[in-house]
Amino acid sequence: MEPLHPGAPAPQHPQPPHSPAQHEEHVTVHIHTHGDEEIIIDIAEHHRHRKPHPQPDPGKEVVYLLTIDGQKYRLSNPHPTGEEILALAGKTAQRYQLSQQHGEPSRLQVTVVHPTEKVNLAEYGIESFLTKPLPVTIYVNGTPQQVTQQELSFEELVALAHLISGPNVSYTLTYRKGPASNPQGSLVAGQRVHVQEGMIFNVGATDRS
Repeated sequence: MEPLHPGAPAPQHPQPPHSPAQHEEHVTVHIHTHGDEEIIIDIAEHHRHRKPHPQPDPGKEVVYLLTIDGQKYRLSNPHPTGEEILALAGKTAQRYQLSQQHGEPSRLQVTVVHPTEKVNLAEYGIESFLTKPLPVTIYVNGTPQQVTQQELSFEELVALAHLISGPNVSYTLTYRKGPASNPQGSLVAGQRVHVQEGMIFNVGATDRS
């Protein structure tokens, strides 16, 4: 091996490829906006690669990326309630249950997050959040029916009424005690309506034969 001459550049050796665990550049992102540094922490990526969350310097804004039902959402509050997390996805605690997946990647656990319960996003271990529709009780011709859909069609409501059917049968449908967007009204074939707890539907059938 020839000795290096003073000032000569060191020989370049090929760098070994990165192992799958070396993805920190995809975990914590530093973005400069208007001279200030914004630190974005993707909690799912930190969990996946078993990397603890960084402790940013005081005064730097931290934004957490949450995964809710497979979609990413930004949140700067490190201690949101279950209700606030649902709101990010455009959902409410009256219609949806929120759960969090947490624990070791190989042994994920699912725990229900109550609407007023606070979640510590700065704490390592959360993988993602899931939502599940909650059933509501509506009344079709006086009979209680539990449904999980946010909307029901004319045809679905007629089916819930269990009336006579046939080629010469026509139906009428009215409702009341609906949400603010549609508190009362009527439906015809092909239309849909938002439903809520305690909504009342009246379905009538007429045989034209």
